[in-house]
Amino acid sequence: IQGYSRDITEEFEEGGFRRDLAEALLHRAQVAFMAGDRRAAMVDFERSLDLGGQLGTYQYLILEGERIADLLAYARAEGVGQGVLGLLEERVAASRPEPGRRPAPARGPVASIDHGPMLRIQALGPPRVELNGESVQWTTVQSRYLFFCLVQHHQGLRKDEIGEMFWPEHPPRRLDGIFRSTLYRLRRALYRESVIFEDGLYRFNRDGDYWLDVEAFEERLDWARQADSDDEQLRLLEEALALYGADYLDGLYADWCALERERLRERRLNALETLAGLHAARGDLQRAIEYYQSLLAEDPYREQAHRELMRCQYRLGDRVAAIRQYQSCVRVLREDLGLSPMPETEALYLQIIG
Repeated sequence: IQGYSRDITEEFEEGGFRRDLAEALLHRAQVAFMAGDRRAAMVDFERSLDLGGQLGTYQYLILEGERIADLLAYARAEGVGQGVLGLLEERVAASRPEPGRRPAPARGPVASIDHGPMLRIQALGPPRVELNGESVQWTTVQSRYLFFCLVQHHQGLRKDEIGEMFWPEHPPRRLDGIFRSTLYRLRRALYRESVIFEDGLYRFNRDGDYWLDVEAFEERLDWARQADSDDEQLRLLEEALALYGADYLDGLYADWCALERERLRERRLNALETLAGLHAARGDLQRAIEYYQSLLAEDPYREQAHRELMRCQYRLGDRVAAIRQYQSCVRVLREDLGLSPMPETEALYLQIIG
């Protein structure tokens, strides 16, 4: 069995089937764990976790959670997957049936699961979709943007809500034909089950096999808040920022995505500020300065960031740079907002000029 599984994993790896490889490694880790080979189990389990991180989903692991509970507990005790396993175990626990309730019987064989076509959705930056590794060719701009609108609205949208967003100038009698034509082109570019209709709502089918950079970005930010160590928090924040190529749906100017764009941008700026603070606390002042400067280049009104940048420059012995930063802070606050610096900023400045 071990030799067979090794051949299978090699085929998956060579063929680029990363999700299948992640699942195969998880199963092989469980076999090794049950056989008492803890070292081999942890090697395969850690590789499976790494692949899950790259794919942006650990759903395959959650589905197996009950069966591999001992493996999960052992891995966490060994320090494998810090900052991730705690959240995964919570999701596994949440998926258990309530006490006293018998789980629904399985219908038919469960040896293999067809996840359907694989969608890779990039919304951070210019919108882009890949289907099974190939870039999706949209026949109309509206069908493309309707897809991203449905991806954004998890709860789904009624047809009239979509009409107000996309075709507010058209009367209701014309909306039906325009909407159905656009939806047809959307499904034709992807596949029919990519958008489903339930309870009067149209929504993106999240039961399919997909990866969405927005979800991967926010997932890492959420994990960073619960990380067990500064190192883990730094790694997760840097991974999140690496996913943020540019602002959400860059180049699309529409009311329905404006608030989401600002929300995600604010999360990115907060991550930059947190990263800068972590580096400053570790004594890596140059990295902290770089992050604070990047933050202020995008949002020059963050007085605390100005102040912490001054502090880092002063700690490095660059009083001139710290004074210039104070002057820049004063100019921005007074000229743009009509405000004076906070007492904390003034006190730091007085300390710097000695």
